[in-house]
Amino acid sequence: MESPMILNDTLNTTDTEMVGSNLSHAVLIVAYSSVIVVSVAGNGIVILSVITCRRMRTVTNYFLVSLAGSDLMMAVLCVPFTFIANWLVDRWPFGTTMCPIVPYLQTVSVFLSAFTLVGLVAKNDLNAS
Repeated sequence: MESPMILNDTLNTTDTEMVGSNLSHAVLIVAYSSVIVVSVAGNGIVILSVITCRRMRTVTNYFLVSLAGSDLMMAVLCVPFTFIANWLVDRWPFGTTMCPIVPYLQTVSVFLSAFTLVGLVAKNDLNAS
């Protein structure tokens, strides 16, 4: 004799699928939150160490501060907004004001990171020759 399946009327899924979905959402939330916390803490430490320690103020370290700042922007602006809008609620919940601002700041943080790396390579290449 087969065991009866309990269907959820609103989603037309079984209870076991709902539990699996909730568990995967919880795992994703914990993973993304961990990435954000570690990124903010690590990049903050890099920025503070270069700013507070006079001996660390070199051109290369300023490039690293710029890279840490762009990574900090990425962790604060890109990851949470994209995760919430695309994975959790599958729509834009932040209103019409934030709609053009967030993609602009995300683009700025990606380009800042890329151009900082280009500048760092160019500086190192110029020093080598």
